[in-house]
Amino acid sequence: MRVRKLSTVLAVTAALAVAAGGLAGCNTKVGQAAIVDGHRISESDLVSYVSRSGPSPSVLVAASKAGRGVYPKSQVVEILVQQQLFEAALAKNGGVPGSGELATLHDRAAAMFLGTQLTGAQLDSVLAASLNSSGFAAKFARTLLRTVELETALVVKTKAQSLAQLTGTLDKLHLAVQVNPRYGKWDPKTLSLGGPDANVPDFLKLGGVAVASQSAAAPTS
Repeated sequence: MRVRKLSTVLAVTAALAVAAGGLAGCNTKVGQAAIVDGHRISESDLVSYVSRSGPSPSVLVAASKAGRGVYPKSQVVEILVQQQLFEAALAKNGGVPGSGELATLHDRAAAMFLGTQLTGAQLDSVLAASLNSSGFAAKFARTLLRTVELETALVVKTKAQSLAQLTGTLDKLHLAVQVNPRYGKWDPKTLSLGGPDANVPDFLKLGGVAVASQSAAAPTS
């Protein structure tokens, strides 16, 4: 059973097109990318997750041929928002797991939300290389993995069997999410951003293994 559509983070990506600034319906200082239940995600935070060199030429060519836009900063915002939501939900449901407990969910989370059978250090290495070629800084791989580990922990904790059940848990907490419109519009039903260009690829091959980035299988028990 499917839990949620993973972000387009693992899609072919490049630099974000500049649009209007400011957070919609929110009085805040310039330079904020998002606010999640009072936690601010600054635009400077996003810069640290995007590589200075940008995506590889092959990634740009592939995106151009497919007629797609590429928006890594929007994808970073999406993952950082998700991370805050999952941590808040876990805090209200017995507590946020420590790093050791999350580490035990590493492979399960990757299989569930990244759709890959790669595990351990091999997964980490291939994911980091793939994200780097798509224009992300090295540290973003760890942030992405932590986010899906937190989501897996929340699925296990709440016994969610569907996306609706997972979002229902979050809805009950009434966590406010405000995102700068330049990065897209937050959709609480899919836990994702409707970015400036919705026509994005739904998979990326990691080391020859197709890794689905638009769907994830939930545990059936």
